[in-house]
Amino acid sequence: MIGGIIILTLFLTALTTMVVISQQYDAYQTTLNAMSQMDVERFSENLAVTYPGISMQPNGAVSGCGGTCNTYNLTISNLSGVGTQVARIYINSTAPTVPFYVLYILDPSPTPCVGVTSCFESYDSFVDPGAANHQIIFWLSSSEALSFSPLGNSISIVTERGRVFSFEWPFPPATEESEGPVVGGAIVPTGNTVDMGPFRISYDYNLITYTTNAQTLPGPAGCADSDPSPTSCMSGGWVFPSGTGIVFYVRIFNLGSANIILLDKSALVAHSYSSLVTDIPFYISGPMSQSCWNGYFDDPNGYYDGSWPGTGNCPTPGSLAGYNATHVACKGSPCYVIPQGSALGSPPWATNEEYVLFSANGIEGTTANQLVAGSRYEVTLNLFYIYQGSSSFEYSIALPLLDIST
Repeated sequence: MIGGIIILTLFLTALTTMVVISQQYDAYQTTLNAMSQMDVERFSENLAVTYPGISMQPNGAVSGCGGTCNTYNLTISNLSGVGTQVARIYINSTAPTVPFYVLYILDPSPTPCVGVTSCFESYDSFVDPGAANHQIIFWLSSSEALSFSPLGNSISIVTERGRVFSFEWPFPPATEESEGPVVGGAIVPTGNTVDMGPFRISYDYNLITYTTNAQTLPGPAGCADSDPSPTSCMSGGWVFPSGTGIVFYVRIFNLGSANIILLDKSALVAHSYSSLVTDIPFYISGPMSQSCWNGYFDDPNGYYDGSWPGTGNCPTPGSLAGYNATHVACKGSPCYVIPQGSALGSPPWATNEEYVLFSANGIEGTTANQLVAGSRYEVTLNLFYIYQGSSSFEYSIALPLLDIST
């Protein structure tokens, strides 16, 4: 009997141990499966930023952020089949002035920020599976507005599962990387370019510069005498003065097999991000003098029409010359004629380039237009031109050029 009791005790002890081990293993497997499922969902997350990425709401100033907040929209799409919760947003903003880098840390909030200078709308923070163009509202203090500088801003979106999705804003233009000249056996890249018709725009800091009545020089001497130039005409970024007339100098390449004649309807149009500021057109103006071109833009691959007056300083609003090229022909004065380049698609140093001036507040005008203080603009290059020697047909392009601020 005693032996039977001992055997029964051992049996019950073994059975209890097996049950406990089985329960622990089941709990382990349940936890492991949950963790594996979490990993699957985490790696399935796929957020993409949708154009325009970030936009400022018109009349978006509200109370908060220690004073007044500016309101922005962040547009994203969820390309995955799982819902995603945005937990935090980091914005590393760059600016052409000191301080050059400012880090904003945005946490969710149901209302405009209280006690902090930046936050985002918590009700918008969950992005449904497959949602397109989902907008998250966020706020920054009006004293620390988001920089629209072409230097760019690094945006990082952190999800609740721990994923990080980053992008640069403003978005770079849709361009192709151009090859460059061979130096020492290696190709030296010349930057990003975009082609439309016979035109090419090469995106670097010497794409555009300016003069005003106060700033009569379009940059350091020789700043644009090569491509790419080792000296920047606007080293501080594309920030322009306001409240005064301004003359823009824009570099344009001719890739085509015939001359381009620019017409007087051509304009550089500043589209404000604020609904309170109307579009501001800067129509084409008379070109620079020979001495101005020699001092700042004498690129061996550039072009200057020697039939224009050869004396005088660089044009300013106070010395603006009207441009009178009609849709028929130029009326008694030379036009902006950009000579034919080499074959279409050739690199920019093998083409002809010319700096074209935009300033007038009307077609053939001699009064310079001006930008509004404290504004940010998307600038569009609207060109009307004659090509392949035809005076009967006009062509046109509209090219989103760059973002600028005042």
